Amino acid sequence: MAEHPSKRVRDSVAQNTSANDETVLLLARDDAPGVRLGAATNVMGRPGIESELAQSPDRWVRAILAHTHAGSTGGSLRRATQDRLAVDDFYEVRARVAETTNLRDLYDRLLGDEDPRVRGACAANLRTTWADAETLLSDRSWTTRALFVHRGVHFPDAEQLLQAARDRSAGVRYNALFRAGAPKEVAQLLADDPDEDVRARARAVLDGQPTWDPAGEAAAVVERSAAPRPNFEQHP
Repeated sequence: MAEHPSKRVRDSVAQNTSANDETVLLLARDDAPGVRLGAATNVMGRPGIESELAQSPDRWVRAILAHTHAGSTGGSLRRATQDRLAVDDFYEVRARVAETTNLRDLYDRLLGDEDPRVRGACAANLRTTWADAETLLSDRSWTTRALFVHRGVHFPDAEQLLQAARDRSAGVRYNALFRAGAPKEVAQLLADDPDEDVRARARAVLDGQPTWDPAGEAAAVVERSAAPRPNFEQHP
């Protein structure tokens, strides 16, 4: 069935967890992009084919591989696989490694990546510390700072959100208004902001038009506070 003429059939095989490594690897090289991506989603617990997928000419196969353990506190890609993906030419691959890596030295390398989108992706890693958050909040690029405010799991905390509300970039200040659980002081600070969009959103919040519905905001805050806090593995 992995060689069936219908790409829909091949895609179903590619995503079937009962398929062996040889079959998944075969379909990761399929002519149809959708089949290749389907196979890339079926690599959990398949360390034997990681290195081959990390060298795939399809950059989105590599990106999906890098994202394999997103939100996981346990498993991870092999060190050699992570090292290869962390220097990938496609920024999205490096960004997904930044979100998922369990390796402290690799995270530090990506925290200094040349692309601000990769640095900002570090905020989504469950292992991000308060010190890492401070580094992201003071990054030279507003893109990184805005991504930190928008995508951080445990951070920014209330103090950091107030700092973000004073950021020189309107994009960062605007994102501070959309953070679940943001203290009312954020909107108060921004009610007279020089940027029209920021000012309008802040005043709407103060006028009783919150960014989140109450139930949605409460759920988001609980989810963030309940997220696991695994530690990085230290490597020389």
